[in-house]
Amino acid sequence: PTPAVPPPPRTRVLTYLGAHLLPALLACVVPRADAASRHGAPLTVLIRARLAGIAATLHQLLTAPKPPKPPRPRPPTPPKLRLVPAVVSEYFCYPEGTPPEPPPAPPPPEKPVRLPTHYRWLTKLFPEFLPDRHALEDRLREQDVKDAIAADPRLAKAIRKLAWMLGVQRSLIPPARQRGQVFLVADSNVAKARADYAEGLKTMTHEEIMRKWVKFPDDPWMRRAREVARDKRHNHDKRPVWFGPDLKPPEFQPIPYPIRE
Repeated sequence: PTPAVPPPPRTRVLTYLGAHLLPALLACVVPRADAASRHGAPLTVLIRARLAGIAATLHQLLTAPKPPKPPRPRPPTPPKLRLVPAVVSEYFCYPEGTPPEPPPAPPPPEKPVRLPTHYRWLTKLFPEFLPDRHALEDRLREQDVKDAIAADPRLAKAIRKLAWMLGVQRSLIPPARQRGQVFLVADSNVAKARADYAEGLKTMTHEEIMRKWVKFPDDPWMRRAREVARDKRHNHDKRPVWFGPDLKPPEFQPIPYPIRE
């Protein structure tokens, strides 16, 4: 007899996820007293909807006539900047002054039930998913499966969502599209910051602009500016601050803080 031809890696991983793993997860996600007890049935409904959406995406990929074409190579461009407006305290950082107290925050409104977003949240709610997580990790370690995922961005996105929920080993999760780094803009003028960055690229490289116009939380300059301002609000904010070409010495540079939504 003619030996059976094994299916290609892409079909094999899609069949495993859509016909075995996701149905098993959906069968276990039911309202119980010891799982999702904080929100009960509403959270369980959201979890089932998320898993069903991933299953529908995988079914569509399995029935597609051919995988999408690989993305065209693009010419190298400077890293993308994600600039966030920030306001500057009225206190101007003189050593003898004191920063103003922030106004009291209004009581937060009652939040609707939402799915968690942290790493491994589904396995924490349903510990019985640990064997399924280990099985998915074994699949993602296969080199032909890695090649199939790398060739299909839609498959990588669907697996990335499921792997993050289950807590798959981070090195095995398909990487997402690289996003630009977030910077707080000292004067809240994002348009001016973008224009300064574009103008600076004409005479400097991206790395030189980062060294001259941006200060990071662990920079000695930033620590000195906080000491002068006696400002403790930024100790937990790890985002760098974009000061631009108008950067002053730390004794006279107001420190911005993020605008609260």
